[in-house]
Amino acid sequence: MQLEIQNLTHRYGKDKIALDNISLTLKPGIIGLLGPNGAGKSSLMRILASISKPGQGKVLWRGQNIIKNPDTLRKELGYLPQSFGVYENLTAQEFLLYLASIKGLPSKIAAQKVDELLEMVNLTDASRQTLKGYSGGMKQRVGIAQALLNDPKLLIVDEPTVGLDPEERARFRHLLSDLSGERVIILSTHIVSDIESIADQIAILNAGKLLAFATPESLLEKMANAVWHCIVTHDEVKELRRHFCISHSVRRSDGFHISIVSLEQPLPNAVNVEPTLEDVFLFHTHSKNSANTLENIAC
Repeated sequence: MQLEIQNLTHRYGKDKIALDNISLTLKPGIIGLLGPNGAGKSSLMRILASISKPGQGKVLWRGQNIIKNPDTLRKELGYLPQSFGVYENLTAQEFLLYLASIKGLPSKIAAQKVDELLEMVNLTDASRQTLKGYSGGMKQRVGIAQALLNDPKLLIVDEPTVGLDPEERARFRHLLSDLSGERVIILSTHIVSDIESIADQIAILNAGKLLAFATPESLLEKMANAVWHCIVTHDEVKELRRHFCISHSVRRSDGFHISIVSLEQPLPNAVNVEPTLEDVFLFHTHSKNSANTLENIAC
């Protein structure tokens, strides 16, 4: 069971390239799709969910081209879009039962499944309240529940932690970890902390291009000598920002303690430190890193 993306290219109008020749093979586990806003993540998610059609390329699920025959995927798909709408006059329970009927679940199975999912997303106590009284985070949890109604083998979630507080975000990460097993789970986000502890593989996308695809361990290993710590003055920080990617900065009594992402030692007093996935992300997406430099480190 795998999802194959072959030479996928997508444009908006004549000039705007949303995706530029993307190729990936995704196997069961959690794949973190990481990129800044506007990187092309949502465009890719909509194509993989068979909502949009690309200009060029193929998407194969279990060897079948879902662009030509989307029904081969839809019965095994769970999808939470970035913007998820609800019928606000329904309760959470009514809304999920309605969606379960649309997906063809028998009524007895649907009732049991809805109760299980409401408990899973911590909404049991609020399940008989109308959705118009829900907070943004509560509505997002309803969205997560609906994506799991048909026990999908491919689960796509696009920016799922928007509107969730830190405790809810942690609960959601734990939920995805529990679900991963024999599913392909794609988690699209621009927040590194959403995926750093749970992703089996990470794909970094920017300006429609795939810049890296590897395990977190491999991405960190390739950055082993590319993150530097040094102590500088306020004026030096401003000057360094013009030439380098600064991933971290803390003001202390002896000056600014900063981390710089660079393949070369940026200052004589700079020392190598362990990289983080935030450093990896910033290195690949920062405008001050040239394409030639990226080739030296991209996976």
